[in-house]
Amino acid sequence: MTILDIVERLRAWSHRRQRLDCSAPDPLSALHDVVAVYSAHPSGPIALHARTPGQTAAGFADLESRRQAVRIVAMRGSAFLVPAATADRLIAATRRPLPPSYLAARGLDAPTYARLKPRILAAIAEPLTPTQLRSALHVARDDQRPYFAMRAMAREGLVIRVGTGRVRTDDVRWVATEAWLGRPFDDVDPNQALGWLAGAYLDAFGPARAGDLAWWVGVPRGRAATALKTVSTIDIGEGLLLPAALGDAWAATEPIDPEAVTVVGKWDPYPMGYAPDGRHRFLDEIHLSLAYSTRETRVGATSGDALPLDLPPGGLSDGRRGPALP
Repeated sequence: MTILDIVERLRAWSHRRQRLDCSAPDPLSALHDVVAVYSAHPSGPIALHARTPGQTAAGFADLESRRQAVRIVAMRGSAFLVPAATADRLIAATRRPLPPSYLAARGLDAPTYARLKPRILAAIAEPLTPTQLRSALHVARDDQRPYFAMRAMAREGLVIRVGTGRVRTDDVRWVATEAWLGRPFDDVDPNQALGWLAGAYLDAFGPARAGDLAWWVGVPRGRAATALKTVSTIDIGEGLLLPAALGDAWAATEPIDPEAVTVVGKWDPYPMGYAPDGRHRFLDEIHLSLAYSTRETRVGATSGDALPLDLPPGGLSDGRRGPALP
């Protein structure tokens, strides 16, 4: 059985597992069900709105104000909004060492960074903007080193971003993790954390391949394959893995209304959840150039950010219809 033979079932299954039927009872449940959403606004709020009936801007803001969700640097070095309960493991599974080149490119060296860290942590016991931070540190308004140091500290999990309650613009403040949560992030074993994340990914995005997990997390394929060995899985064909506990539910998957349409925003978890060569599970190849931006890299063009889509649950698969883009 090839992926083309099971694509209809894949689409129906993922539509429900991703809560694109708007079946999540609240925004926090939706966030747990998709592992994480991009923290940039309005992408994050729109992703949860597509999955939660009756979500309001106030309800979304409550996720942060009640410390139920936090913004961290996670998969592929990008910023995500994640459940506070799983943030420790997400950071441990995805954290990357800070190379000297990262600091050097931002006008910093290791000694300067080391000196700035305690000063910044003391200054951001309450959420501050970068401008407010420079003022608190008594540095020149055009000195960007404290801001870049703060971004580097976010990659280490020492600092998190906090929204202001506005969902239409990406208006954030920066605050020390321990000051905001009352504790630092736990020091979780990276390999154990990646094993947990592999299971969480398959729960939300499976059936999926090791290559999809590697792309989504931003780790070598070998590490992704090793992590998947810690998860009890079944292979439904073509290397597509699913948690073994979901096998009976997968076998009983029922089709859904092919005329229903789900609107998803830019960087939605569903279209961003699979490697570029695995996206035909919900989108025919002829539509990929409409659904994803293309960016140039040193090794050529690559399919990048998912664009906003009007996505029928039956998929875009026959060339007679395509995603409606703004």
